[in-house]
This record gives sequence, structure tokens and C-alpha cells, in this order.
Amino acid sequence: VYAEIAEFDRFRAPVLDATASREFGPIKQGVVVAIEPTRVPRVIGRNGSMIKLLNKELNANIVVAQNGYVWVRANDSTTINRAVRIVKMIEAEAHTQGLTSRVEEMLKTLKSPSAQPSVSGEEGNREGV
Repeated sequence: VYAEIAEFDRFRAPVLDATASREFGPIKQGVVVAIEPTRVPRVIGRNGSMIKLLNKELNANIVVAQNGYVWVRANDSTTINRAVRIVKMIEAEAHTQGLTSRVEEMLKTLKSPSAQPSVSGEEGNREGV
């Protein structure tokens, strides 16, 4: 389920609100990938720069939750696989310098006609965000 936390305290489960936006509700399309929550800031980037780059260049809709779940939606499975591949690369290399340059280079490589169309085994689990 894609929702926002409406209320939270330490002593009870959070209250979720799935009515605040048209996008909120059950996840019916796309793929949910789990990453380490400590890597979320690198996937988002400074002022959202990395996620904006990915969404624009891949023509996808990628939503990153603070709990480490990443929801990837696109018009075709090839684009979804490419997005998952890049998100996993960002997670693996989050501690290194020059990551944005490598992501931009990977995006160029994946857009080329000789690029591999799919990634196997990297779809992650399909639990809710």
C-alpha cells in the first residue's frame, strides 16, 4: 500500500492515510525494490537531483520511501529493469565519490541500441511502500 503516515508515536502502530492523494492506495503496477534505508539519501540525491535525473532520463516514475522501499513504475518492463539496475548500483556504490557521473554514464550506456534489455533476479520483493 502506498500511503503517508498521518500519526505516529512510540507506543502504537502508525496511522496511515491513503486518501490524501490519487496515487495513494494499493500498488497495482510496477515493481517494489528493497534497499538499505541508510542508502535512501543517495538514491534521492541533494535536493532530489538523483531521483529527478532517473525519472527524466528513464521516463519512469520512481518513488523512494524513507524505509528503504523503492517503487518503480514505467510503461514497459525494459525501463523498469533498467531503473532497478541503476537503483541497485546506487545502493552498492553510495559510499563512493563521483556517483552522479557514473549514473549519468550508465544511463547513456543503457540508452544505446546495444544495451542489455533486462536484468534478472534484481526485482526485489513486492512488499508495500
